[in-house]
Amino acid sequence: TWGVCAFSINQHSCICGSFGVERGMSDQDIKTRTEDSVTGQRYQACTCECPKIGNTTAPCYKDSSIECEINKFDDMMAVLARPGANAACVHVIAMDEHFTLFDRMWCIAEIVEADMLGLEQHVVTHSREAIEQGCSKLWCLDLTNCHASRKEDCDHLLKKVGSLPGGRRHYNGLLRRIALGWMTGTMRLVVTGRAARTMSR
Repeated sequence: TWGVCAFSINQHSCICGSFGVERGMSDQDIKTRTEDSVTGQRYQACTCECPKIGNTTAPCYKDSSIECEINKFDDMMAVLARPGANAACVHVIAMDEHFTLFDRMWCIAEIVEADMLGLEQHVVTHSREAIEQGCSKLWCLDLTNCHASRKEDCDHLLKKVGSLPGGRRHYNGLLRRIALGWMTGTMRLVVTGRAARTMSR
């Protein structure tokens, strides 16, 4: 079973009418979200009249909207991971070339949730060269550097992680273990050396 949010969630019920631009964003971040990188043309926001239901839109249960479609990923993962439901259920973490996955709050939220559920996690990377180029980033992964289209999503996860045993320190360590733990001893030495040189400059 694969969960793909673009197919599983009705985007018109939540985010189609905006670009997720928030106060404090850099001009480059705003441009990335609002313009086509090839043509330079500005995207057109959807003008549908579908009601937008956010994380806290009433009615709520435990401060979370019952009807919202974008706050149920942890419930979905719990169903997939329940005993007897999927005997071979694993969490596959597919890395992009520049490891922007680790900048995205919802991707991090899935990694945290899978760890809480005790799911087996498998990492798929782009290449050894990508690892060597991104080594300093991988060595310094931190939840507080992640972002989402909406600030409340970041606040929600950071609050949740802060209430768990070990808090942010534990999960920062988890992210680094996932990013680096699968490497061979030789590759880890290469990455560690390059990260040390980069951070000392």
